[in-house]
Amino acid sequence: MKLAFYKAFCLHGTWKEIMFDVLIGIFSLGRYSHVELVFSDGISFSSSLRDGGVRFAAIDYDNERWDVVDLPRFYNDIRVEELLRDDALSIVGLGYDKLGAITSIMPFCFQRRRRLFCSEMIINMFHARNVFALLTGERLENGSIYSEMGDGCEYSPSEFNKSIREIVG
Repeated sequence: MKLAFYKAFCLHGTWKEIMFDVLIGIFSLGRYSHVELVFSDGISFSSSLRDGGVRFAAIDYDNERWDVVDLPRFYNDIRVEELLRDDALSIVGLGYDKLGAITSIMPFCFQRRRRLFCSEMIINMFHARNVFALLTGERLENGSIYSEMGDGCEYSPSEFNKSIREIVG
């Protein structure tokens, strides 16, 4: 499995899509505006403003627009991937949370019911399936950065990328 991070400043899409990407990049002080969870069969899962919410998609990850992070091989346990895919299937069709995405870069985060944004959703799925412990090979003690990540609503795609890169090297 992989995580694919969309570059906020690649200027691709409609003017509204570009503006949203750039604003997320600027306000989060980061390089990324979006993240996808890529399953081993190449199918991607996320909540996308461009696609109207939570969905599966086939995406061509070109280097101009995307940075792809491979999750460690020991993590690619088919049982965990199946659980994550089942979790994903259970929320397909929920809307995209623009307000949550924008406020994830602020000291507070507003969430709308039955709506999710990309990094929030994937972080919450990872917490539910204990993925951070699998990635680090450690128990998540109170006080560790990963146990304190809490609700994914507090993390922009750029912050999520930084945390994942700290884990996988």
